[in-house]
Amino acid sequence: MEKTKNVNEKIKEILNKAIASHFTWKVRLKNMIDLGESNLSIQDIRDDSLCEFGKCLNSLSKEYAENEYYQNIKNLHTEFHINAAKIVLIALSGHKERANELFLSRDSDFVKNSTLLTLELSEWRDSL
Repeated sequence: MEKTKNVNEKIKEILNKAIASHFTWKVRLKNMIDLGESNLSIQDIRDDSLCEFGKCLNSLSKEYAENEYYQNIKNLHTEFHINAAKIVLIALSGHKERANELFLSRDSDFVKNSTLLTLELSEWRDSL
């Protein structure tokens, strides 16, 4: 029982870090939009394994590959990076207003995905 408790606490810590990393990445994305420049390539933005969140998520992959929360979060995280890359590409093409709209609008795929991702992370953490 004690071992399970320690494992659950470790996972909670990883999930909390993932939530914080996700927020930090969104701030970074907003700065890219506002500045109209990025020190990352579109390919690097699209790659969901390069961010801290992706690294946290991948650290759980062996033990939790069959876990429903893990699978949902992994898929949502991949979609997040695809949408983020599209938004940065739009901003870098000189369309900052459109990029901001996609970043902020509740109806955009990016916002819907980001919200679901945070909710799934929170639900998994709270289920432990």
